[in-house]
Amino acid sequence: MNPSPRQSRARMAVAACAPLFLAAALALPAAAQKPNPAPTPQPTPHTVYRLDYTVRQLRGGRVINARHYELLAREGSSEATLRVGNHVPIITGVATGDVQYIQVGVLITARILVGSRGAVLHTHVSLSTVGARPAGNGAGNPLVNNPVTKGFSADTTVGIVPGATMTLAMMDDVTSNDRYQILVTAVPQRP
Repeated sequence: MNPSPRQSRARMAVAACAPLFLAAALALPAAAQKPNPAPTPQPTPHTVYRLDYTVRQLRGGRVINARHYELLAREGSSEATLRVGNHVPIITGVATGDVQYIQVGVLITARILVGSRGAVLHTHVSLSTVGARPAGNGAGNPLVNNPVTKGFSADTTVGIVPGATMTLAMMDDVTSNDRYQILVTAVPQRP
């Protein structure tokens, strides 16, 4: 089908003007040619985790004691710290009566960092207890009657699997046949 004379003239007019439109577009300043910039990404809130720590004392493979500790930690922020315990006096000088205090109990510090592979939990757990005062010949000597402390600590770094319980450390008690196990479960909290 042949185009009418009117359609032919319209096509020729468009074809004649096309180079003018192209030249005008090329002559526009660079700012006018840029597409709209991508929106600036808004900072996302860092996830807050509830960290549930469990310290188990095992004897013969059976749990004979368990303690639970819980704290909140935010990704990328400073350490979260939990401390439970007492100050125990230790006599350091018989003649002068000097006394030094030591901290016993539980200390847990946690920090969550985010890397290319996800969230990572850095944990330090320290537990110490006061044992029985030693029996001996020095009944009148306060240095002999100072309490004996025992304890253990662990520094670990693990990748976080939300909701999964992970064993951070397991160690033997050096004064008995007991073992200690440290577990943690990291649960993301809703904002």
